[in-house]
Amino acid sequence: MSKYILPVSVFGTVFGCAVLLKNHVTGGPCPSKAKIPGKTVVITGANTGIGKETAKELAKRGGRIIMGCRDMEKCEAAAKEIRGQTLNPHVYAHHIDLASIKSIRQFAERVNQEEKHVDVLINNAGVMRCPAGKTEDGFDIQFGVNHLGHFLLTNLLLEKLKDSAPSRVVNLASLAHIVGEIDFNDLNWDNKKFDTKRAYCQSKLANVLFTRELAQRLDGTGVTVNCLHPGVVATELGRHTGLHQSQFSSSVLSPFFTLLVKGPELGAQPSVYLAVAEELEGVTGRYYDVMMEKEPAPKALDQEVSRRLWEASARLMGLEQEQAPSAAVPASNGAQEKRSTDPDTKIIVKHPLVHLVVERRLCVAVITEQTLQQEKHNNTVARLLWNISMAEPQRVGDVPEDVDTDDCMTSYTHIYSPDLLKDQVAFITGGGSGIGLRIAEVLMRHGCDTVIASRNFEKLTEAAKKLTAATGRHCLPLTIDVRQPQTISAAVDETLKELGRIDILINNAAGNFLCPATSLSFNAFKTVLEIDTMGTFNTSKVVYEKWFKDHGGAIVNISATLGYRGQALQVHAGSAKAANDAMTKHLAVEWGPSGVRVNTLAPGPISGTEGFRRLGGNRADSMGAFSSIPLQRAGNKTEMAHSVLFLASRASSYVTGHIMVADGGSWLTSANDVSMLLGYWSAELKRDK
Repeated sequence: MSKYILPVSVFGTVFGCAVLLKNHVTGGPCPSKAKIPGKTVVITGANTGIGKETAKELAKRGGRIIMGCRDMEKCEAAAKEIRGQTLNPHVYAHHIDLASIKSIRQFAERVNQEEKHVDVLINNAGVMRCPAGKTEDGFDIQFGVNHLGHFLLTNLLLEKLKDSAPSRVVNLASLAHIVGEIDFNDLNWDNKKFDTKRAYCQSKLANVLFTRELAQRLDGTGVTVNCLHPGVVATELGRHTGLHQSQFSSSVLSPFFTLLVKGPELGAQPSVYLAVAEELEGVTGRYYDVMMEKEPAPKALDQEVSRRLWEASARLMGLEQEQAPSAAVPASNGAQEKRSTDPDTKIIVKHPLVHLVVERRLCVAVITEQTLQQEKHNNTVARLLWNISMAEPQRVGDVPEDVDTDDCMTSYTHIYSPDLLKDQVAFITGGGSGIGLRIAEVLMRHGCDTVIASRNFEKLTEAAKKLTAATGRHCLPLTIDVRQPQTISAAVDETLKELGRIDILINNAAGNFLCPATSLSFNAFKTVLEIDTMGTFNTSKVVYEKWFKDHGGAIVNISATLGYRGQALQVHAGSAKAANDAMTKHLAVEWGPSGVRVNTLAPGPISGTEGFRRLGGNRADSMGAFSSIPLQRAGNKTEMAHSVLFLASRASSYVTGHIMVADGGSWLTSANDVSMLLGYWSAELKRDK
């Protein structure tokens, strides 16, 4: 027995030392403690392994994380988990398949449209030593996903990265690049016997060559590009390797292998380091083995090979014929001079949040091409200032178009980009008339499909036809009673079945009338609270549980200022709306980690609504009562819809738990005239009788 003691002891000692030293040898945690609040990070392959842990760590540091994944079910589950663990609501799941040019372009288009900036792009996704196969577009699966897909994605996001400078691109390569060879005669293994190991090594060498070539091309733009070998990490990436190809290796060797390599959390540290470390500001074109800069293999330093690979990749991805992004900047002083001397030139100002089409009449600033060149790190702002300087500002006091009836507007002027809500879905209670109808119309005029829901299906159906005819978007009418959760649940299920998602919830259903507290029945008080307060909670809870909990979204509650000073004859509605204001703040706190924003709009007197008539608005207007309001008029439904559009869209992406008052200053200055309101209430009673 004693003869086995020495060998076992030696083995145990060596094995134990290996386990204890593995974290040290493989890099340990990221040494940088830098935070990245407000910065946007795009990570591919982020639903598992290194990518998921990278997303989690950067979310902890305050980043806005865009997780690009092929499997959306896993991606959304991972995003939800990260939001819960980090309490960072700004973690989003987007679809991208790096084996599909179409999918890559769709993903890039969405990022370019929706994100104000991209500060870090981490090209993390990859496949390793998988069986022979082709991408959707006919490229070798490993070369296509590991190199070509990220080559295309990076190029499509380049202008956004430049506009966001200083910004960073991080490419995950591998030590395997040292044995890689770029076969320009057969990059996709069409004419030679397939070798999965050589195919993988070729793709990883391509990662390093791409990094160095891109860094050189971006010199002076403020965008840095580096690549890394993360070390030996136990992830799903190795599922096609020999270690997992037999029951013996999987069950016996794999556990020992796992003990000797680092897990995904440590494997993510090099990516985090290259993404955030202050000492790497301005460092570009480098290769890192874990977190230590090293010189890559000699083949990766060949500038002629990197140039040829770039040209071949651009040709395969169809980038050769595309116009250079920088052409968006005014091209010459001559062109600018023509613009500034022709008084009838139409200026189109487009921005993710702003869309103006105006006739130029007055130049209020001078921004030259030289200024734009000097501001190359802020060229989006410079171009926007140039365009706005050529536009005539709207006069203070201009009122947007509206109609007093429950009809759609015959004309409409966008003050936001028409595709601000492109392909989103809004669920609107009380959306068949009044403010609710106008909210639906304005959201639809910004690219949104809607559901309008209330108890009167006949009115809803008529309204839906009007809305679709006016906007060209889909409007689904559904019957609900907000006091009955089961009807809300059925309507939400139908919405998800028909439209596939819900991005926005507008709690607009309400009941109100003038009545002194002494004449208000117990049942009337109860009914108003049930519709306004319970209805808001019921609908919010159903939508949250069925969709927002896992996907995020925006809730806008329609409230009032009645409770701010104890409005006469409004104890029922004022109490209900005050409860909704409090509910807004509670839900914003509780649901924020799930990516749900909750805000409230509190309108003042709004013309063209049933409430305006019931609450004496027409009479007050004829008596000149609105002259005491700072803006000296009642509001209109379009103005309220614009306020809702702001709260529901990415224009207010950092706003939650907020009560926005849109009443022209009415509650600050208007008289709380009890005798006048009692007189109007009495007159209405007689008229109704």
